[in-house]
Amino acid sequence: MARRHWRSGRPVKDVLAEEPYRFDPFQAARLLEALAPEADPLASSPDPRREAMRFVGAGGMGFPASAIAALQPARPADERHPALPPQLVVTFLDLIGQNGPLPHAYTEMVRDRVARGDRAMKAFLDMFVHRLVSVLIRAKRRHYPGLDNLPPDQGRMTGYLLAMLGLGTPGLAGRLAIPDRLLLRYAALFASRPRSAAGLVQILEDMIGAPVRLHALRGRWLPLAKGDHSRLADLRGFGGQNARLGQGVVLGTRVWAQDDGIRLDVGPLSLSAFRGLLPGGAQHLRVASLIRFYLDRDLDVSLRLVLRRADLPGLRLSAAPAPSGPRLGYSAWLSTRTPRSDDTQVVLTVPTVDEIAAALTRPQTVESFR
Repeated sequence: MARRHWRSGRPVKDVLAEEPYRFDPFQAARLLEALAPEADPLASSPDPRREAMRFVGAGGMGFPASAIAALQPARPADERHPALPPQLVVTFLDLIGQNGPLPHAYTEMVRDRVARGDRAMKAFLDMFVHRLVSVLIRAKRRHYPGLDNLPPDQGRMTGYLLAMLGLGTPGLAGRLAIPDRLLLRYAALFASRPRSAAGLVQILEDMIGAPVRLHALRGRWLPLAKGDHSRLADLRGFGGQNARLGQGVVLGTRVWAQDDGIRLDVGPLSLSAFRGLLPGGAQHLRVASLIRFYLDRDLDVSLRLVLRRADLPGLRLSAAPAPSGPRLGYSAWLSTRTPRSDDTQVVLTVPTVDEIAAALTRPQTVESFR
């Protein structure tokens, strides 16, 4: 179960069984429940024996060095006793012992009876210990999503974060080119109003893994509807439209909007990352969908890809299909000299929401994005 670069190769369940004192009790309970998926959740079953574990107090008079003293393995059923789940001996909550609320005389009484083989009083007190610890763990899970046993995309907190993203209803799920669960870590940035340029840069840098710079106020031409064009009247005074000077005259059929466009410079990029962001690449639709989902307005967005100077490929004709082969206008360079700087020639127009939706409904080929 150990991941790459981890020091220990032992399964976590073996570490818990051999060295339970190393674990936080809340994480230990989470692990034991994960190992017994058929068991009832803590503090929800009328029969505690159907839960994944049972909590018992240590009952010692010494100062505990850890919150967990021991983990006793599960006991199989026999002719005289029913099966019991693993028992987690805890020191942070007990009715007797050094940290217990009962007088020390009860601790001595319980220890004397256990020494004579009579565990009735200890078992009676442990019924309350189990219930108290179970309720404590259940209460903490309501405020700490990391203690939930459900997968991250199915937990209660996930619903809250999806609502902050604007994807809280089933009809809105799975409509983007990027999985909804990958957006959860950016919920705070999406929920902020107004959405800032710094937030978009932070999201893209985290997703792409390369520096991103945003240039605002790039502007674009917006076409005017025919009803807004200016037209002079004929000699009889008919047919005129928006022809009063100082009030409605417009020269031309389009207007310049200075605040209606932005440009994003991405890079320097490696050649593989560069190709992935080109139309037809693995990241192209994902990045475009993320940008459009973040922006509150239908801005004109251009993406300038900066290719690292050392990764500029030489041109070699091949039968390799795009995007791995050279593509005119995207990844083909005619050069006989060593480049002196990173390449910034490739500028892409980010598809609109409708274009992205259309691309998602058909096979994603290079020709689909030209």
